[in-house]
Amino acid sequence: MGQQASLVVEVEIHAPVDIVREVWNPAVGTACTNLWVGYNVCVGVIGQKPKPGPTSKPTGVPTPDLIQPGIVKGCKKFHEVKATTTCASIQKYYSITMAQLYKWNPAIGSGCTNLWQKYSVCVSA
Repeated sequence: MGQQASLVVEVEIHAPVDIVREVWNPAVGTACTNLWVGYNVCVGVIGQKPKPGPTSKPTGVPTPDLIQPGIVKGCKKFHEVKATTTCASIQKYYSITMAQLYKWNPAIGSGCTNLWQKYSVCVSA
């Protein structure tokens, strides 16, 4: 439900989610768990503009859409596996060891026999 509330706010009215949810519609709840199909929510007040919420800079590195399972949390850099990619080529390009590559990407296997083409692996953590 929380994602749906965010989607409604982002797509329909472009107001901060917390204003719509907590100020104009407190019954919806902070996790947006009380949205009901067929019921209306307030998305604006005539003559009132929502006050901008606090802004924050994104932290970390965006995670690619396709990653191999089990990648270490907090990965700082990713590499997309191509048809010609090998663990040796990754190690050489990023100056990392096989132990590091396996630790950050256990799904590749200790012998690096399970690289998935078009999926990303972690190369810095």
